Amino acid sequence: PQNLVSVSALMGGFVKTTELLQGMQVRKGEIIATIQNPDFIQIQQDYLDNKSKLIFAEQEYKRQEELAKENVASQKILQQITSEYNSLKAIHSGLLEKLAMLGIDSTTIEKGIIKSTVSIVSPINGFVTSVN
Repeated sequence: PQNLVSVSALMGGFVKTTELLQGMQVRKGEIIATIQNPDFIQIQQDYLDNKSKLIFAEQEYKRQEELAKENVASQKILQQITSEYNSLKAIHSGLLEKLAMLGIDSTTIEKGIIKSTVSIVSPINGFVTSVN
């Protein structure tokens, strides 16, 4: 009883596939269900959009920093660019964390592979006591 684990999805969705039956044995890391949700697509699109904006903001930040060193540009523009760049970095980190929680690898998204499904894996070895 002390090793009883309840498994659920981090985000809602429709169960697309599951092979689980009561009494089945499962191994740690084994896929126990696949869920589908259009929000998964949106998170991945947001990630790609943010990444491209972040790349541009980083380049602009470096340009403005060089101009500010040579006193060609105003400090106000540098501060605005710095603020925007830091904001985009924070959003990027948050989206990366969301993707990691869902089990979606960011490198596959960067290759253009966007998924509408995610897999739920078993956190431990054990037996299925109930399937809701």
